[in-house]
Amino acid sequence: MHPRSVWGLLALLGIGAVMVLPGVVLAAPAAAGGHLSLSRESTPTFAQPGQFLSYNWAGYATFDQANGSVTHVWGAWVEPAVTCPAKGVTYAAFWVGIDGFTTDAVEQDGSLAVCSHGAASYYAWWELFPTNAIQVIKSMTVSPGDHMTGSVVYHRALNTFTMTVSDLTAGTTFSITGAQAPAYALNPLENSAECIQERPAEITSTGFTLLHLADFGTVTFSSCMATVSHVSSGVGNFAPAALIYMISLRSTVTHIIYLASPGGPTNLAKWSFTTTWQAAA
Repeated sequence: MHPRSVWGLLALLGIGAVMVLPGVVLAAPAAAGGHLSLSRESTPTFAQPGQFLSYNWAGYATFDQANGSVTHVWGAWVEPAVTCPAKGVTYAAFWVGIDGFTTDAVEQDGSLAVCSHGAASYYAWWELFPTNAIQVIKSMTVSPGDHMTGSVVYHRALNTFTMTVSDLTAGTTFSITGAQAPAYALNPLENSAECIQERPAEITSTGFTLLHLADFGTVTFSSCMATVSHVSSGVGNFAPAALIYMISLRSTVTHIIYLASPGGPTNLAKWSFTTTWQAAA
């Protein structure tokens, strides 16, 4: 995630007509020490991907594929109901995307839950970062328990991306095709694909602050699939692949504070998995 202001998101709360969030972005992972590899014993029931730490991502990814070889990522999840504190603002986003693991650019779409002083709001969105920030989809209304799907397709010949979000419960779908701005068109490598739970950041005059993670309980991706070099499979079935834990900035080498942790896949073919909230940071 790149540090950008979330004032547009705060303005949205209580102002239903404002549907574009110009300051909210969800992009490349803020790595702990450049993706510190965790030294944990692998689960014996499957070939576990490499394990990584991030300050803002949790989930699975395949990365370092041949440039231009990742042409599709898609996933399905159930929108969790967030538990909101009486005071303060917290955030949780759930998405699928291409790029972002090893690049600054990312093409993605998904859902977003926001808690503001005890009240929860839910949105669908898409984004081509850094060309634009999160674009809230005003034609879709998302509710807890809704079955969501997201898809990003890379059209190599045109160097464009088609982002599609569906709320199967509500029976609504949104799709848009776009390209990164010329200044960023060479930045994406189309060499990674992700299914991620994320928290955003807020920019200040001196840097950025990662915001509090909304208590989403658990979120289950019933599938997380990618097409790499014309082969379609579960994201974690490609090599290399990453199992990503979200940790607090207060973590140390000897004391890691986990904010969200994905479990092992429960279906290797579809690469289904559940991520559990642990702390708001």
